[in-house]
Amino acid sequence: MCGIVGYIGTRPASDILMEGLRKLEYRGYDSAGLATVLEGALHCVRAKGKLQNLQDKIEGLENPARLGIGHTRWATHGKPEEHNAHPHTDTYRRIAVVQNGIIENYRELREDLKAKGHEFRSDTDTEVIPHLIAEHLQNPLNTAASLIERDPFLEAVRASVNRLTGAFALAVINADFPDELIVVRQQAPLVIGLGQGEFFCASDTPAIVPHTRAVLPLENGELARLSPLGVEVYTFGAIASRSIPSPSTGTQSWWRSRGSSTSCSRKSTSSPEWCAPASKPI
Repeated sequence: MCGIVGYIGTRPASDILMEGLRKLEYRGYDSAGLATVLEGALHCVRAKGKLQNLQDKIEGLENPARLGIGHTRWATHGKPEEHNAHPHTDTYRRIAVVQNGIIENYRELREDLKAKGHEFRSDTDTEVIPHLIAEHLQNPLNTAASLIERDPFLEAVRASVNRLTGAFALAVINADFPDELIVVRQQAPLVIGLGQGEFFCASDTPAIVPHTRAVLPLENGELARLSPLGVEVYTFGAIASRSIPSPSTGTQSWWRSRGSSTSCSRKSTSSPEWCAPASKPI
């Protein structure tokens, strides 16, 4: 099982991502990596082996980026080597993706994208995803079900996941959209953590519980945009299903006053106050 962690907020992302990945070590892995967006550039660091190898690589690096994704990989397609570690990027290294799951039709997609000039650097199934997103950003589809007027990046992700066959969870960042973290779920677990002016995503709740107990599980066939303004959830068919604004200090106090553990129902709302105490700790 692979592990995903993502963060967007007001604090340096790298430390939060590394802490979250350590909480997911129980899932097993053979490599790890981080990608962050800072000053219009994508920064990606990967390492084979234990998380300490990745920690050694980022030690001493000054990286105050407030947006990032992290991953621990258990090899399925491609050997456990650094070039196969996540995150994976598009040809121009503007988009980074981490994935948990398997893309069954990656070979056909890979050949199609290579014919269009996309440059592949790994042996993985995941790498087709950033290239697909880049392709849809450059050549958007003109369809009735579209989010392109609202957000071209979100629409490019949505259009891309509709071409994927398999079970997967994704976290995606883009250097050209530095205030957005896009997450996707299809038959693989992914949860969103709701903080005060910050948001998290993870394969499992232990990665985000140190920061928030307000958790929103994504449903199958959903993607969400996390930004400083809040969380917007859509179906793969471009239908808005939930919207949660960034909580005020008062709302955050509301969460804390209801105990140490909260979970979020599927009910649509314009306020995060529909988070209620969970029946058991998470």
